[in-house]
Amino acid sequence: MKKNTMAVILAFIILILVFFFYTESKKSKEEVSTVADLEVNSDIIADPPPPVTTNNGITQGYQLYSTEDGLGYENIQRQVEKLMNDSSLRSSITDTLTLNYFAGLSKPDLWRNYILTQNGFTNESDIPLVPSSVNNNFTERLEEIEGFNMTSNIDQIGRSTATGRYCDQLMDFGNIEYAGFRLCPDRGYAADKWIDDNSGYGNCNSVRCKERNWASMGKDGNKLAANMLRATKQFEAKANEWAIQKLRSTGWHFEGYDPPSN
Repeated sequence: MKKNTMAVILAFIILILVFFFYTESKKSKEEVSTVADLEVNSDIIADPPPPVTTNNGITQGYQLYSTEDGLGYENIQRQVEKLMNDSSLRSSITDTLTLNYFAGLSKPDLWRNYILTQNGFTNESDIPLVPSSVNNNFTERLEEIEGFNMTSNIDQIGRSTATGRYCDQLMDFGNIEYAGFRLCPDRGYAADKWIDDNSGYGNCNSVRCKERNWASMGKDGNKLAANMLRATKQFEAKANEWAIQKLRSTGWHFEGYDPPSN
């Protein structure tokens, strides 16, 4: 009886493991399929790899390239840069992501409406994401915003300087290649319409109230930046996958994707 019970339990565990690995495999294949579909619809041209030749100049087999360094990595990033210059393809990849830029903000509609309207965007997916491999200034700026403590900055350098640096420097991505947008108003507009107005963080009658509102705005900016960083990592992974599949379609072979050449 005990043996039968143990056999049933063991079979049940094996069934769970099989189901888990099948589900994960299916997810992986679906992601690659999504990337492959984008690749088919793209007019971007990828150059073939250099031929592998013997000492006699005879082409033989193929070389496996790394996706993380060397010639393979360089060509992957070259394709990603081409993707970044194709707004339609770039948006197609962004559309496959779960963005939720404004999740967790205390004033999500305030930020969403400003960012979309100010920058001429229709949807969240129109907001450009820039892989660190293409331009690390983008992710570095987001990391700086994520770690910006409004209250301590106001205490250290004064409200005017701290909020000016935040609104007019950190939140302005206009000078970052492939980005070119603002995440919040300039300091003067923010002070009037966001910090001291009921349409923003609430009307104030004291300096302390305004500083509380600036702190709330700063925390919302922290969360927005964290959400955008997460989405940027997802975008970079899919852009790299797209580039790899594009190169493979022209004869490139990569470690982890293709078997060694005989």
